[in-house]
Amino acid sequence: MKNKSSIGIVIDSTTTLDPQLIKDYGIKMVSLNVHTKQFNKKETETADEEIISQLDDVKNLSTSSPSPLDFAKAYNALFDEGYKSIICLPLSKEISSTFQSAILGKTYVKNSKNIFVGNSLYCNFGLANIIETMLPMFEKSTTTLNEVSRVFKERNINSDLQFSVLNLKHLVNGGRLSKIAGLLGSILHVKPIIQMKEGKLKLAKKEINMTKVINVFMTAIKGYADKFKEVFVKIVDLTQNDVAEKIVHLINVTFPKIHTSRISTVRPTFFIHLGNSGVGFSVVAFD
Repeated sequence: MKNKSSIGIVIDSTTTLDPQLIKDYGIKMVSLNVHTKQFNKKETETADEEIISQLDDVKNLSTSSPSPLDFAKAYNALFDEGYKSIICLPLSKEISSTFQSAILGKTYVKNSKNIFVGNSLYCNFGLANIIETMLPMFEKSTTTLNEVSRVFKERNINSDLQFSVLNLKHLVNGGRLSKIAGLLGSILHVKPIIQMKEGKLKLAKKEINMTKVINVFMTAIKGYADKFKEVFVKIVDLTQNDVAEKIVHLINVTFPKIHTSRISTVRPTFFIHLGNSGVGFSVVAFD
């Protein structure tokens, strides 16, 4: 167990942390729920392939948040294991009621004052990137909850998440993109760039090809590389391995001090809302 601190960690199932890290640091994962025409299951019990095979059936795919009792169960489990305090980092409250469930879950726990629920501005691989940069803090027995919450707030602010998807129908179905914009984008083969701003997914730009998308990504990353000493970039590719490799190569050549990592899934909940074809990045920066 790498978590030597007295602080337990809770995340939700949309955060794409490596399973080995979850095991090494004793992290508790609270599951969202996935609903299809064929089944209703917890996300943690749903394989990516089960959702990907049904993505064409857009209108019959949906998700729902965990209950407050689900979070209370995770909190109590960590306290029972001997942790004195807990940091819970659910996805952005602007795109899911999961955050509210995490807050309400505290009311079912006796020592709720020792639980910090972070108001993340990010989700999925972006939140995973922030958490990964913080994990070394938990390897010290002297780390306090105040220190961890302060660092989280700082890195939450100095982060970015952008991505581009190749199929717009999932964004249209989820209300992130208008039907007219989706139709025109499909006809013109426009590559939308979605960015998380103030915790919400917003259409930031529309580019005509992937080369221009990559240029937008690299310009954003450069802004962080020029300003901060430590920069962590996580690339996500959904059936876009060649594009992702090109981005990683450009980063390594242009900004050799940047720490890069990759992931090739956004898990069932976000496959439903984004589809399974696209590429993006998350950046976390600090001094």
